[in-house]
Amino acid sequence: VDAEIRQRFGGALEAVAKASEDEIDRWLEDAPGAAALVVLMDQFPRNMYRGDRKMFVYDPRTVEIVKKLRTKKLHLKMTVAQRFFVNVALMHQEDIGLVSQCIDDLGVMMSEVIEGIAQLDEELKTKEKDK
Repeated sequence: VDAEIRQRFGGALEAVAKASEDEIDRWLEDAPGAAALVVLMDQFPRNMYRGDRKMFVYDPRTVEIVKKLRTKKLHLKMTVAQRFFVNVALMHQEDIGLVSQCIDDLGVMMSEVIEGIAQLDEELKTKEKDK
């Protein structure tokens, strides 16, 4: 898997690493783009450079991107899966403030998932009654 990620996404990662702030901001125009950028910069280097210090090289810029997308409240427009991976980028840091933000958002996400399951359950019960 690591080699496949390196082959398929290594060029994209290098391009993003050299990108200007304006180019990065284009990724942050919508929630899916922002989530994809965070996965590219946080998750993929950990696979591509496993066991090498280079796997952490992109962390500072990734954290800045996560802060920017949170300031724009883009994380609130993401799916639960997208938000999870944005939070993983914070979880990887050794900064109690960032990890606390991650834990807080994961708690909110868990509540949203539980609420969604309860809604789905009610909808299924209603459909069963209508039969």
